[in-house]
Amino acid sequence: MQSLRKYLYETSGNMAMFAGLAFFAVMAGVAAGSDVVVWQAQQNKLQDAADAAALAGAVRLGKGGNKIERTVHKEAHSFASEGNDTTLQGFQSDVVIDQDAETVSVNLSVEVPRIFSSMFMKTNPTVRVKSVAKVVHGQTSCFYVLDPISTGAFSTTGNAILNANACRIEVHSTSASAMTNSGDATVTADEICVAGGYTGAGYSPAPLTNCSGSSDPFAGLAIPTAGLCDHTNLHIAGSVTLNPGTYCGGIKVSSSDVVTLNPGTYIIQGGPIKISGSGSIVGDGITIVLDQNASVDIAGTGQFITTPPTTGPLEGYSIVQSPTMPLGQISKITGEGRFEFPGIIYMPRMDLEIAGRATGNTYTPSYAAIVTYQLKLAGSGELNITANTDAFNQAVAANITKSSARLVQ
Repeated sequence: MQSLRKYLYETSGNMAMFAGLAFFAVMAGVAAGSDVVVWQAQQNKLQDAADAAALAGAVRLGKGGNKIERTVHKEAHSFASEGNDTTLQGFQSDVVIDQDAETVSVNLSVEVPRIFSSMFMKTNPTVRVKSVAKVVHGQTSCFYVLDPISTGAFSTTGNAILNANACRIEVHSTSASAMTNSGDATVTADEICVAGGYTGAGYSPAPLTNCSGSSDPFAGLAIPTAGLCDHTNLHIAGSVTLNPGTYCGGIKVSSSDVVTLNPGTYIIQGGPIKISGSGSIVGDGITIVLDQNASVDIAGTGQFITTPPTTGPLEGYSIVQSPTMPLGQISKITGEGRFEFPGIIYMPRMDLEIAGRATGNTYTPSYAAIVTYQLKLAGSGELNITANTDAFNQAVAANITKSSARLVQ
């Protein structure tokens, strides 16, 4: 019995045991703390990926695009793969698109590895993040002047009027006088963005200077090329109906001649569409392609009134210009000439001049925009543009609408 009591009163072994347990607890705590720091960093990175993915998806949704989930996954993988971190590349995702609320919700989760904590944890923990982004509707640009350097790239004089209804004007010239306005001319839009500066008054609102515009919105458009000449130097006499094809040397309409165009694509090569006197060209479902120095020249009381196709690769386009045409070509509407196109006028390498009492009207129940190299609006010339992106050709509308997004969760 005495020998047993000796051990009861011996404390050195107990202290060693307690010290061992305490050391293990401290080391476990240090190990867990080290892993938690790593897990938190990985969760933050996963959150960044979810935020970026949700924003990209919402921007896509705001532009009326499809394949939103593909956009979300691509953006999430891009962020998760930064720094060659393979841990997050195997994340699981759940994407919810609410068309009515205009939101994109992204849920991401991934197992993160144990390092020191494997001493007391049997399985890898899972980190989860969520992000929700909402569409923010921005400005729709309906008039682009692409000349990058010239003074007076956008010029209005006399009593000229330009109305860009519910949309934005972009002037890409960096000249200090990229926009010039004199006389009683007026320029009205929701917003006027000029890369350089402006002179004169009559703007409503005042232009934003040093403003960063977008690039050519239709630069990727596949424009048909000319085939063999179906007609050469065609001069119209009387009232005629024409069919789609290649018109070498242009089309000339004068006096009171009337040309009716059957639906389709008309390639004008090496000469103008020239309307003088009280001649007119009309048609529905029409796209005019300007190629090899072709242009539009309307004078007198001539009229050029068409509607664009509502289906096909040129849906929504009234006039397009071949990208191989040299700079320096000019399309003119003078006198009391009138052109009315409910579609897009895409002439990125051509100047547009409207003078006299000429009227250019792109007011439309569909969608319209104008892209030119330079614009000169003089005399009592008037140009009206109305953009309605709710109508046909949503893919085109997406090109010129500056939608953005914000995080709401």
